[in-house]
Amino acid sequence: MVGGCVLKVSYMEIYCEHVRDLLNPRQMKNNLRVREHPLLGPYVEDLSKLVVTSYSDINELIDVGNKARSRD
Repeated sequence: MVGGCVLKVSYMEIYCEHVRDLLNPRQMKNNLRVREHPLLGPYVEDLSKLVVTSYSDINELIDVGNKARSRD
């Protein structure tokens, strides 16, 4: 994008030592791995990053992620 920016959103849950991607149903049962890049620092491998263009896009993703959270 020329002269602009791109905003990406991720949503994860760390629960009982398991890291889950709350925005990717195919990854829900997999435990994602936390890694460390020598320059950029810690990150979650294979965590989805979705492009958003509006506040309503962000709210929708928060709702999706909240519904996918663990309930105990």
